[in-house]
Amino acid sequence: MKFADFYAGAGGWTLGLTLAGHEAVFSAEIWKTANAVRGWNFGNDETCIDIRALDPRDVPDAELIVGSPPCTQFSYANRGGNGDIADGMEDVRAFLRIVEAKNPKYWVMENVPRLNGILLRELAPGGALEGFAHLFESVDDFDMSEWGVPQRRRRCIAGRYPRDLLFSLKGRPAPTLGQVLAAVRDGIDPVWGGRYAASDNDPGLPLTWEEARINEEKKRNHPIYNDMAFPDDQDRAARTVTATCTKVSRESIVVPCDEGFRLLSVRESAAIQSFPLSYQFPSKGRSDRIKMAGNAIPPLFTYMVGLAAAGLPVPETLPPFVPAKGVATDAPPENPVRRAAKAGRSFRAAISGLRFKSGMSFELRNGNGGWEIGFNAGNALAAGPVQIAAAAALLPHRGVPAVDSVDGEAMQTAWESSTDCEVHPFRVADRIGAASESGAIDTERATACVEALYASIGEPAPDKAIRNAHRIAAGVAAADSFNRLVRRREAVAA
Repeated sequence: MKFADFYAGAGGWTLGLTLAGHEAVFSAEIWKTANAVRGWNFGNDETCIDIRALDPRDVPDAELIVGSPPCTQFSYANRGGNGDIADGMEDVRAFLRIVEAKNPKYWVMENVPRLNGILLRELAPGGALEGFAHLFESVDDFDMSEWGVPQRRRRCIAGRYPRDLLFSLKGRPAPTLGQVLAAVRDGIDPVWGGRYAASDNDPGLPLTWEEARINEEKKRNHPIYNDMAFPDDQDRAARTVTATCTKVSRESIVVPCDEGFRLLSVRESAAIQSFPLSYQFPSKGRSDRIKMAGNAIPPLFTYMVGLAAAGLPVPETLPPFVPAKGVATDAPPENPVRRAAKAGRSFRAAISGLRFKSGMSFELRNGNGGWEIGFNAGNALAAGPVQIAAAAALLPHRGVPAVDSVDGEAMQTAWESSTDCEVHPFRVADRIGAASESGAIDTERATACVEALYASIGEPAPDKAIRNAHRIAAGVAAADSFNRLVRRREAVAA
């Protein structure tokens, strides 16, 4: 079966469909680097094509049209879900315009799960895509690990294709994250089988203590989002691989190593996406290679789509892949240097022991020209040093030993230089959290303190705050002690 691949990226669709026996007659992608990767692996001369401006008459006839329009604008990982949906819909519309013009036997579109609901809404009468509704037979939310991909990757799959046959191919066991890491290390392909010693399996430098801590904070102690494992659980399929796995982010997959913790290598990320170890990524930039691997649709899943389109079962042994141009030049070592000190570096972290979820927490930060502790009440409401001081006036006046020797200037120096020492902000925050004992505050005073704290920001204290009154009152005492001491030291220094 002849197929055309749009928004082709690094070749996730082309690879799987080709291995399933189908013939690529056209591929379109605007990113030069991704075109070079497909050209290297499949031996084609790939040119940059703007699909939004593409004339369908320039597309060869094909029985199967596939595509993965850019997901950035629809992803919740992009600015907390505040991407430009209207712009993203332009790519979806461009793809559907080609499908309508070419009228293939089958067509499949892949994107992030959020597009599922958007499509159902916009395809309905009066929606922005109503004119394309006749093209669709199904819009589904798939977990690709159910087809053997070693990743709990949920995606919207929409189109007109042999859906029942595809579902009949479910059930292939998905390797765990730990199995993928061990196999790649030993030169064994964890998905496709066979041996291939990948030369680009360099994870780079291990995370520093500070980098590991920031990752842990973002994953396990995020003020709004649900907790995630740190390090990642190696006894199950991996979390979703993303296109922007940086040293410190909530999305990065972090695993243990001899020196502490590390990120995945590009090769490990690609293997989790089910790219064969033999597939080449000839690009010298780590960020580009991570982006190509993370943005791709898993080739094992597209292989299953290809089998369903051909009416074939899954064979006992999966086919091998041999890149057309052989082994690409080895990529340079990843993350070869540490981050340099950054003057004026900002800090913001909730204090352990004083986090109450739903956006409610005490937070150490270096905003407003100096260090301070504030209280996040949730729903974008916050109390600063002034409001905290007013609430603390209702408590027995007592110092907090953990903050008696705080030096804001020394904290800033340690933070800017990433120096692990007693005045590093995370170390100070931990001491403050550990010292925030609530036993010395009686219930009546604690409740009055919490009610006053919320009243200062114009809100009644919610039930959750009242239930945690002793801990919040202890946080008020610690925060006020810290704020007064830091402000006093800053005034003396001035």
